[in-house]
Amino acid sequence: MTKQVTQMIKGVAILFMILHHVLIQEYWIIENAPVLSRFEVGIGSIFKICVGIYAFITGYTYLFVSNKNLRYSLKKIFALLSRYWLQLVLIFIPFAIVGGGYKISFPQLLTDIFGITPNLNCLSWYIYFYVFCMALLPIVAKLPNIANLIFLFIVLPICSFLVDNLLDLNSYTIFKIISECLFYFQFVTLGYITAKFSLFGKIGEKIKIPKMIWLLIAGLALVVKRLSGHFIGKSIFGFNQDIVIVFILILALSTLLRDLKLKIVSKPLESLGKYSTAMWFFHATFFTPCTTWFFQPILSVFRFSPIIYIMCVVISFIVGVGLELLYKSIVKIPILLKKKKEY
Repeated sequence: MTKQVTQMIKGVAILFMILHHVLIQEYWIIENAPVLSRFEVGIGSIFKICVGIYAFITGYTYLFVSNKNLRYSLKKIFALLSRYWLQLVLIFIPFAIVGGGYKISFPQLLTDIFGITPNLNCLSWYIYFYVFCMALLPIVAKLPNIANLIFLFIVLPICSFLVDNLLDLNSYTIFKIISECLFYFQFVTLGYITAKFSLFGKIGEKIKIPKMIWLLIAGLALVVKRLSGHFIGKSIFGFNQDIVIVFILILALSTLLRDLKLKIVSKPLESLGKYSTAMWFFHATFFTPCTTWFFQPILSVFRFSPIIYIMCVVISFIVGVGLELLYKSIVKIPILLKKKKEY
């Protein structure tokens, strides 16, 4: 996959993510909140696959990193954390204190700013998962080919199964964190292996079918996701069956988006992908209990779920762009000051 296609797939993923969250009834907690139908909730559950897409892309793109070491990992972790902290300082903490009943205490604030607890941002779990990924990926990158496969199909499922069945996940937060990280890291490892073995390219050379068929395959993958979640559950003895669905879905999407001539589709998806991280963090304002008092009424006034979804995407994108531009401006300040001193 090219960088352009990867960005577009991230754009698809953020659209899936926002749709998934908009269609979770439990997230609508304000008075006179929209009441979703069972059909809408069922549709929304399908798009939780967005997390697997993001995780897969994380592993896929890591293959092309020139320096796969701890220094690079720390740099990427800090880049994500600093973006997250900017949103906490400017948006989440002020609104949580003013109208959300958030009481600042050092232990709670410490766990909140590192995503360990979701009091300030209900989607902050991605922070500790990303740290987990960046810590393990340098090790995965050093494994020989056969060891990569053993790690994905044997080691990770066994570890995940043991953690889920031998530890009380409700007793300690750390147990739940380990369980989630092992479960979703299977997507990351599959992404890395896919890039390492050039699987998409090899499949594309052997399978020549019209793009309309690929579109149907993508749709079928989403249907299978819904059915597997209903009839099979989270995993099969620790093996995350969704990695197969995500592989097929991203294969179909990458084929559809490659050489896409419709700029009216490709350009918006690229832009959404570019600012997807900022959108991910910000759209949590609509669903985090301590910030819903201000943000959720902005959406609920529309009542009709498709309009609510569109408005959530538009607002998240506009604010996300602004926050990313602000972040880049702040990052440039030390560089500008250094140049000023030199002159």
